[in-house]
Amino acid sequence: MHNPKTPIPVLKLPINLRNYFAYPHGTLIIGERAGTLFTCNIRGDYLIGDVVSQKFHGDIRVIDFKTRRTKKYEPSDVDLSNSILIINPRGTVSQNSRTLTILMKKKKYIVYGEEDLLTMTISLADEKKIIIYGYPGYGAVITCSDIIKARRLLKRFKPDIVFLNKVNTGTIMRDKQNEIGG
Repeated sequence: MHNPKTPIPVLKLPINLRNYFAYPHGTLIIGERAGTLFTCNIRGDYLIGDVVSQKFHGDIRVIDFKTRRTKKYEPSDVDLSNSILIINPRGTVSQNSRTLTILMKKKKYIVYGEEDLLTMTISLADEKKIIIYGYPGYGAVITCSDIIKARRLLKRFKPDIVFLNKVNTGTIMRDKQNEIGG
């Protein structure tokens, strides 16, 4: 259980790397029209993002019920009972996000915060895995995990401590269930 007084160790994205992460790092798949993705038969090992998780086939899905940080997204096949909660504040890679790489038995991970930088966590755990993540307004990016590249980038992140605004993880999961109408 987390409470507002529980510190969450994170690695924070430095300002000078924000532009680097704003561009696609892999093969960009353009949607049928700007802002939409077509459903296709491309398969990935990891699907990062709500829309990508709906449009592509994959083994492990990481979602946060949002697109473009603010728009709520309601996937059609949400089953929170078989999900793992990851706490990962915006612009960070949390220690808690390592759960993704340790408990890979689950097929779905719900992120409280933001899932954008979790490709780095995946890359540290699994070499040469196909990761598909959303690129808002254009489509999706297909990339391959690379441990050396992830380590090189994460070394430039800054250690920090973040405190939660929720009382506990049970409250967070109930809130997510209520947001999607469950």
